[in-house]
Amino acid sequence: MRRFSLSDVPGGRFLWAWTASDGFLRFAFTTSPTPSGETPAVVSYRAGVHVGWTGVDGTGLLNVAALDLGRPTNGADPITSVNILNERGIGAPTLVGMAPTANVRAHRLAIFWAGTDGQGTLNGSLVYRE
Repeated sequence: MRRFSLSDVPGGRFLWAWTASDGFLRFAFTTSPTPSGETPAVVSYRAGVHVGWTGVDGTGLLNVAALDLGRPTNGADPITSVNILNERGIGAPTLVGMAPTANVRAHRLAIFWAGTDGQGTLNGSLVYRE
């Protein structure tokens, strides 16, 4: 096991996620056939849970997906749909869920990562705005 992520999820539970030595994303309750070279980021966003990771397809593209925590009880992958960003990162990304404020009246999910510019510049982007 490499590093792990821990996030509180709806229902008063915690979700533990990591990339195992075989390169696949693992969750405390199941394994996803989705490969990753780095620790996944896990965050509670609105009424669900999202995971972000750096792909291992040779391009280092960033990925974000909602987790369906009910699917593992049927032996299914909790990742149902992946949003592949047109951004590349080195290392693991970080996800941040932001609630509405007086100035911004929408829920937002942002991703932050170290860029591939040779300097490791910190980058950030909104993934969802609802």
